[in-house]
Amino acid sequence: MSPTTPEELSVIIKRLPNKYSAGTDEIPDIIIKASVTSIVDPLTDIFNSSFMSVFLLRLTAFLNKENIISDAQHGFSTGRSIQSAIYTFLNEIISAVDNKQHMSGIFLDLTKAFNVIDDNTLLQKLGNYGIQGLPNKWIHSYLNDHQQITQIKYKDIKTQKICNFYSNAQNITYGVPQGSVLWPILFIFYVNDLSEKITKGTTVLFADDANIQIKSHDEESLQKTATGIIQNLTQWTVLFADDANIQIKSHDEESLQKTATGIIQNLTQWFRTETMKKQ
Repeated sequence: MSPTTPEELSVIIKRLPNKYSAGTDEIPDIIIKASVTSIVDPLTDIFNSSFMSVFLLRLTAFLNKENIISDAQHGFSTGRSIQSAIYTFLNEIISAVDNKQHMSGIFLDLTKAFNVIDDNTLLQKLGNYGIQGLPNKWIHSYLNDHQQITQIKYKDIKTQKICNFYSNAQNITYGVPQGSVLWPILFIFYVNDLSEKITKGTTVLFADDANIQIKSHDEESLQKTATGIIQNLTQWTVLFADDANIQIKSHDEESLQKTATGIIQNLTQWFRTETMKKQ
């Protein structure tokens, strides 16, 4: 990763919103933008050691060059949106109807997904994608010893002035820090391998929501495929987080019941196996 330059940093600063509100440093973005010519050189020296916006540019360039992000992901991706996710989803349904196929949908919702990411697993996945060495250590440093506070604005009764109240800082031990420019792309890295677990069916991802559509002319084959996918998803979601909701939908009640029964059997067997490993 090459160092940033004053010219590149000036472009980043000029993209800041014209906001008069400030964080704990009490320096509004609009003041920083107005002072860019005077502060850009010393800031460049500081940011070359570590800073999120500069790192994001490098990380995004690496992703585009290596074509790492799954084609199934529509959230936080350049050229992708909720519209493209809906289009892909509806197109699969129309295709099934035109070909007179049965279809089932598996919908996955990761509860509080951004808050339950395991830092060590994230760093391992980043390493597997080629983000190693100093960049990986930088992210490790960024994720560790991170704190958050709560800010409350209020009007002082005596002076009638708007004041700020700040809570005590608390350590963050799990999850990707939200509100920073890095958290969307780090989360995408974390869930990027989900579509790899689905070899039969069409996966559509949008941030922390996923749906898998399965088509077949044979109802029995459809049910077996759905059960196999659910088994893979169950193992993946338990490794991902403590809370995950799996929903199954089908126009055929019998197929729905069989799939649900298969899910329960797979879950029971999986938890028995994991419990024995821990004993």
